[in-house]
Amino acid sequence: MKKHAVYLPIPMGNTFWSIAVASPEKEMLSSLSSFRNRLIIIIAILFVGGVLFSLLATKAWLIVS
Repeated sequence: MKKHAVYLPIPMGNTFWSIAVASPEKEMLSSLSSFRNRLIIIIAILFVGGVLFSLLATKAWLIVS
């Protein structure tokens, strides 16, 4: 299992405390993949809505002219 870690030294008086946070790669990427899936769905809905709007606008323009 691959893990990613972040390290940050914190100065406290004359000394340093070290803070390290480690997370599994799967845990970090799971939220990104769900965001990607939602973004694809939203873009697809907007695309289909734009196509439908264009068809209806073209139909209306042909009726008027």
